[in-house]
Amino acid sequence: MKVDTPCLELKKTIPISGVPGPPVLSVSSIVLAPDGSIYFSDEYNHRIVVLNAEGEFIRAQGGRGAGAGEFWYPRGLALADVNNTTMLVVCDAWNHRIQMFDLDGNYLSEFGSIGEGEENFNEPVSVISDMEGGLWILDRCNHRIKRHRADGGLLSTFGKGMTMAQEEEKNNPVNILLENIGAETGFHYPMDFIQLADGSFLIVDTGNHRLVNVSQEGAALRSIRMDIEEKPPFSYPFTVSPVMGDVVIVGLLNAQSVLLDINNPWMRAGARLNSEPGRSRLAPAWKLKGGAPELVVADSKRLVIDRYELALVENPLAPSAPQAELPGGASLAEIPGRWDKIDRHDWGLYLKRGDRPEADMELALKYLDSCKRSASVAAQILIEVEGELCQMTPPLYNARDRVRLGGMNAEDFEKARMEVARAALSFSGALEKRTALRWRLIKDIAAAVDLLAIDGKAGHWTKERSAFADLLKSEYGQREKDFVETVKWIREKFSRPDSVGMEIVTNAFAVIFFLLDHLNYLIAAISKLDRSFMEPDTLKDDKRVLAELVKELKGDVRNVTNEPEKLLGLLCERWGFFETAQAAYTRKAERNHKSSEVYARLLTGLLQKTGELEKAKQILDRFAPKDVSKTTTAGIWERHMRVQKIMTQDPPLSITLSQG
Repeated sequence: MKVDTPCLELKKTIPISGVPGPPVLSVSSIVLAPDGSIYFSDEYNHRIVVLNAEGEFIRAQGGRGAGAGEFWYPRGLALADVNNTTMLVVCDAWNHRIQMFDLDGNYLSEFGSIGEGEENFNEPVSVISDMEGGLWILDRCNHRIKRHRADGGLLSTFGKGMTMAQEEEKNNPVNILLENIGAETGFHYPMDFIQLADGSFLIVDTGNHRLVNVSQEGAALRSIRMDIEEKPPFSYPFTVSPVMGDVVIVGLLNAQSVLLDINNPWMRAGARLNSEPGRSRLAPAWKLKGGAPELVVADSKRLVIDRYELALVENPLAPSAPQAELPGGASLAEIPGRWDKIDRHDWGLYLKRGDRPEADMELALKYLDSCKRSASVAAQILIEVEGELCQMTPPLYNARDRVRLGGMNAEDFEKARMEVARAALSFSGALEKRTALRWRLIKDIAAAVDLLAIDGKAGHWTKERSAFADLLKSEYGQREKDFVETVKWIREKFSRPDSVGMEIVTNAFAVIFFLLDHLNYLIAAISKLDRSFMEPDTLKDDKRVLAELVKELKGDVRNVTNEPEKLLGLLCERWGFFETAQAAYTRKAERNHKSSEVYARLLTGLLQKTGELEKAKQILDRFAPKDVSKTTTAGIWERHMRVQKIMTQDPPLSITLSQG
């Protein structure tokens, strides 16, 4: 795979000269005017400085303040053409506003103030103008991008604050990696962004150590990790500038700037600028009349402007294949942390392109073997962690139940609250570990499936695809057996009210939660490799019923410990174990807790369903509000009362209606 990409050659260094007042401390942003003059934001001196093409001082404007034309840490700059007039747009970061000036430095207008609303900003740091006169603004501490008209009117907005750990917890890897459903992606204190040739944006997601490519509607297209391993020293990207084609230069706070091909992300190398890390700002590459393309870099420590000429050479960044050694090993410790976020992805991109030359076949086999071994390790540890979580659910439920029940003196109540906190903390720690392992496992499976499924269309990998599908089917068979045996045990226990304790219930639902998850991702993976695969009919009914109940948990197994009586009652109603359901609802309704009314309504509905109308009347008399019209649950109580009235008529209304 041959890729021509740019390299940089320093052609000229121009001293920044004649700037009055305090020395330039920090160049935060730099833009070039059509006549070659240079505008930069001197952030720590709260001003904008204008130089000619030779670095000579023309003027400075601003000063610290909040008035018109004053700044408080100005950052991003852009030139915008609005109504046939070119304006300088300034992100006045700590005044949380956007100011606009003509090219002579005269103040024109402003918009924005601090806050989280549509018209607000919280530290705008970068701005891009578009062909329609719109302004795209990176609102750093609100973790979003907004598009405004030049008069300040909001056109669109997208983005939210999310760390990568929060993304993993919120998104389901089965949907994203195996079913191609878009992920919900956020940003964590982004510092810069650029617009690519296709109109999408490349965002420097500094707090997450990555670049994120998003559409103009905010849909995540891809991400590029700047760290391979999540351990110090971390890479903190803070600037990005287009260079040529799909190659960008990424400035890092604590390391050398990096040239990166965003379509071949394994092709990266140090940019070899003369500036120290974190001390330079780059203007987008531009082309002088009659000359070669240039990259203009402002260095605030050396107080110079460096001009680099760009030239195309064949593969200056790296050889055509990724060079990092393929990971994988016998234990989790041998697998570099989060290698799958960058190296594995890079290998996948490389191996999926076109027909495989013979030289790549050995690499592809190693890649597949690495994915399988890593998945095996993750699966083994994941099952162990899920076992620990199942054992933790009863103690957590008991601790919470004691606090909910109350009736203790202040000292005992405080001890009970601390017990809940300790149990919840341990549970959350194990759950975070499960989330990370689950993502690792499904990413490994999806990587292998993706490569094998695509290659299958071209007639390659028939043997490997069949072998991997058989491996997944074997795992599915084991999980299916576990599910059937667990459901059989639960049915036996739940059929007898005297054998059902809440410890059993919480443990049982946690086991079902995890087993359903394993079955779902295995079905999704196998179906991509073998379209003839069908889920066994013997599994469908119980799986459907239990999957509907698991939805009550809203994707969080911790909710098993909140209202297990409700889950127990609903399941037993579905299975016809009405005595057990009645016992579960009654237990909760009679505890004088704030949720008693909820269980009283469930109990009323069950008693009416089973024809125990006298008991239903007693529950209505005891729990229904005197004036239901004034309650938020008026509709539910009124429905129960209407049903009770209809069913107790003599003769029953159903008979009257049938006789006309």
